[in-house]
Amino acid sequence: MHTAPAPSRRKPRVLIAACTALLLSATGVGAANAVTTKAATSPAEGRQTSFRDTAFAVESEEDVDISGRLHVVVQVSGSESSGWTLDWHANLDNTTGIGQATGDRYLGRGAGRGAVTHPPSPIRSATFELTFTLFPPVPPVHPPSPIRLSASVVFEENGRLSGLEVRLGQAPIGSVD
Repeated sequence: MHTAPAPSRRKPRVLIAACTALLLSATGVGAANAVTTKAATSPAEGRQTSFRDTAFAVESEEDVDISGRLHVVVQVSGSESSGWTLDWHANLDNTTGIGQATGDRYLGRGAGRGAVTHPPSPIRSATFELTFTLFPPVPPVHPPSPIRLSASVVFEENGRLSGLEVRLGQAPIGSVD
């Protein structure tokens, strides 16, 4: 003898859940609350830019024309209501210099990481300072001169990284740390 299966009570529950989800997505209520109440973390994004400037090398007492590239990777976490943290990692790439008085070739090297905080509001840009090393052509008597750079990252309205600007930092170049 074959008995008929009992009627399912799941169908009304599934229908109610589907209607609720459709209503929330159509009104935007769920999405709006998610942005302001839950912290978000963006995927890590990187940019590379060239720079050219002049620094003073203490150990050889000469100005050095420096050119190279700075590679920066950033990741942003936080929200407009609680503030943001921008974690960064940066390194010099193919950075060299030529001494104006001697014609000697210098080499820029280094990498660094850090974090910058941003107050509650939309994040559009952030700036951080970096220090790398300028190695002279012969072993120095003093510690090698630092290269201080100021990096600014710029974000689009949707929070995506859109640009990187770099310039020689405001700290006096050639001072020994």
